[in-house]
Amino acid sequence: MALLPLILVSDAGADDTRGMRSIGRPSPLPWLSPVWLVAWVLLCGMLHATDAAAARGPSAPVLTVEAALRERLAQLREHPATPVREAWIAAPALLSTFYERRGFAPAWACPRQRQALADAIERSRAHGLDPEDYHAGVLRVLLARPAPSPQEAADRDLLLSDAIVRLVYHLYYGKADLQDMQRGWHFTRLLRERDPARVLEALVMTRPLGPAVEGYAPSLPAYRDTMAALERHHAIAARGGW
Repeated sequence: MALLPLILVSDAGADDTRGMRSIGRPSPLPWLSPVWLVAWVLLCGMLHATDAAAARGPSAPVLTVEAALRERLAQLREHPATPVREAWIAAPALLSTFYERRGFAPAWACPRQRQALADAIERSRAHGLDPEDYHAGVLRVLLARPAPSPQEAADRDLLLSDAIVRLVYHLYYGKADLQDMQRGWHFTRLLRERDPARVLEALVMTRPLGPAVEGYAPSLPAYRDTMAALERHHAIAARGGW
């Protein structure tokens, strides 16, 4: 009750009548002003968004190409026969070592280098090889996509690396196992560099790539003569045959 006179008394010099009239007229509530109404609407919206996010649960981390490569290689280490875009990976252990050393960074980020390898795969016909053994079909589809997803980019990178491993292996050692075909066969070729992952890294960084890949093929005159004869037969087939 001691506070009641302070409410009734107005500023110094004002009469009691004006103070009494203020009792019957409620003072305006500050939270009914436009500013407070806007703040209230914003607060309600924030609370609603928070509740909705809580209902959805924690958001999934954004997938990167590096993360996708890491996951895909982990699958291949556990199950080496796991296909990638319906393609079989020939060297999962080598590729795991290769990408681990790179911190799982993509090896084929350069579009020109990707195209150079695709061209080398197509030119493998000149050596009597089949481009489809080097993922030519699936790579043709993946390389044509201007904005692949992180998973598509990771699979494309992995298939390109596997393709060049297969291609240089077949050019250097041959595709057929001659020891199975002829038991007396005892010739062999050894890589100058004993670390295959280092060889692969050097190839990926080589510019231009095409001649570097071709350099793994035999340089013997007899091999070149055989390639020339095969080219003539390809031309005959392109004209419709004999």
